[in-house]
Amino acid sequence: MELMQGLITRRSVRQYTDQRVSDADITEIVTAGMYAPSARHQLIWEFVVITDREKLKKLSEGLHTAPMAKSAAFGVAVCADLSRAASPDYWDQDCAAATQNILLACHDKGLGAVWVGMYPHAEREDVVKGICGIPAEIRVQSLILAGHPAAPARQEDRFDEHKIRFNDWND
Repeated sequence: MELMQGLITRRSVRQYTDQRVSDADITEIVTAGMYAPSARHQLIWEFVVITDREKLKKLSEGLHTAPMAKSAAFGVAVCADLSRAASPDYWDQDCAAATQNILLACHDKGLGAVWVGMYPHAEREDVVKGICGIPAEIRVQSLILAGHPAAPARQEDRFDEHKIRFNDWND
């Protein structure tokens, strides 16, 4: 898939088939997250891949924003270890960039995925930490749920030339 085509056609997908995703594909998808930009090249992200059906079910029950977890083939908790941070104020941006790369890698493989925000909601982070055994000092920025889409994603034209300004807000 060409990059611009992937950027324009990627959509959040919340319904999945029961088809499995290979460990090799999941590893390649998470690898894409590791190639995201990182403030001061701190690379403090950590990734917890969730394929266990019971854990995915618990996530769907524990997170009101993630009922689709129960049908996902896998999830990825995108985390940060702030003890390694040279610029601790940028961890969430680093993890957001990694999250976007993972979403695009899923799309490139023909999978559907959705970004479920955890940060800045400590109660959501705590649910993921409890279910996945993530240490208290690790931050959870997002949870990506993915699988083979149950239906094609609806496409739309989001381009709006009025949202582009050159050199000055008033242009």
